This record gives sequence, C-alpha cells and structure tokens, in this order.
Amino acid sequence: MSIDFALLIALVGAVGSAVAIIRGLHDRRLYVMAQGAKEERLLRLRDDLDRAHEKIRVLESCRHEADIDMEAMKKDIEYIKASVDEIKNMLRSGR
Repeated sequence: MSIDFALLIALVGAVGSAVAIIRGLHDRRLYVMAQGAKEERLLRLRDDLDRAHEKIRVLESCRHEADIDMEAMKKDIEYIKASVDEIKNMLRSGR
C-alpha cells in the first residue's frame, strides 16, 4: 500500500510540475504576443510619422512655390500700375 501511496504522490507531483510548466509557457506566449503587438503599434506610429513628415515637406514646397508666384504677381501688378499711370499722364498731357 505504501508503494501505491508513493506512486500517487509522485503522480500528483508530476501533474503539478506539468501544470506549472504549461502555465509558464502560456504566460511566456502572452508576453511575446503583447511585445509583438507593442512593436507593431510602434512601427505603425513610425510609418504615420514618416507620412506626416512627407506631407509637411510637400506643403512647405507648395507654400514656397505660392510665395514665389505671389512675388511675381506683386511685380506684375506694380508694372501694370506704372503703365496705367504712364498712360494717364500721356492722356493728360495730350489734352
């Protein structure tokens, strides 16, 4: 009977060890999955930041081009005003 009791104790110990190992593996799996999800979020954030920087560069380029166009328009308006003033002066002096 003592052999049966010793065998039962050994089996309970083995089952307990197996449960502990399985639980440890399960916890490790959950940790690895959480780390993977965290890394994926970081990669998405990095991609979003890269896209945002590219959009900023494009907008800055457009703004620069618009500034150049605006300067050209200002010069054209000045030339037109000068020409109109010149025509007015010619018409006044011709009367």
